[in-house]
Amino acid sequence: MTDLLLSKPRTILRLASLAAFLGLGCQTTPTHQDPFVIPRQQFLDSVNTVVVASVAVVGQLSVSDSTLELVERLIEERMSDAGFSVVPASEYVAIWDRIAGSAGGFFDPYTGERDEERFEAAASLLRDEIMERFKPDALLYPEIWEVEVPFTHGDARWGGMSQLVEGARVYSGNALAASLFVVVQDTLGNELYVKEAGIQLLERMELGEMTPIPDEEVFSDTTWVKAAVQMALDQLVAKPEQVPR
Repeated sequence: MTDLLLSKPRTILRLASLAAFLGLGCQTTPTHQDPFVIPRQQFLDSVNTVVVASVAVVGQLSVSDSTLELVERLIEERMSDAGFSVVPASEYVAIWDRIAGSAGGFFDPYTGERDEERFEAAASLLRDEIMERFKPDALLYPEIWEVEVPFTHGDARWGGMSQLVEGARVYSGNALAASLFVVVQDTLGNELYVKEAGIQLLERMELGEMTPIPDEEVFSDTTWVKAAVQMALDQLVAKPEQVPR
């Protein structure tokens, strides 16, 4: 069996980030009306250097590396343009890849079970190196989630997004959709900013039944992906006069 850390680095990178920084991470759908968990000005006064983690995928979504890299690049650009000192996801990935490679693997080739002690040691090295090299004030975790959203007469609204469920104009119910969650935490794992931005529906209705949209059509429109990144970061990167009162 190929070591999962090498064959699926993005999935395992999320696990590494959780072990090293969060413990649990973003395990429940955030519901904050105000994305700032602390006062916005307090955030701006205390956060300058931000490490961007690689994008995690939560659920059964199939997301191409090109889409994940686009999300990371857009986040890095917008945060940098807003005046933050940004440590890009590529640095995070490079450090983990080196540490994981030196560890020689974390999974038993016969049982597939992870060696938790070895994994935690590697995660601790990741945390220590990031803290020592970059001295960040916060870490930004982008996550693409598969979520269930309600629709009425085919109109689905979630995470600031509105989209018609194909073939369901006279129906109401629930459909699977994709959302981008941006979670910013301090180095102790305390949440500072949490926001959801809807990306697109993952299901359509055919003959009265909800059916999955083919993988090749999911995230094929980068306009929606770009809009989700902008929405997820809008208040984080807004100028003071642009922030809603």
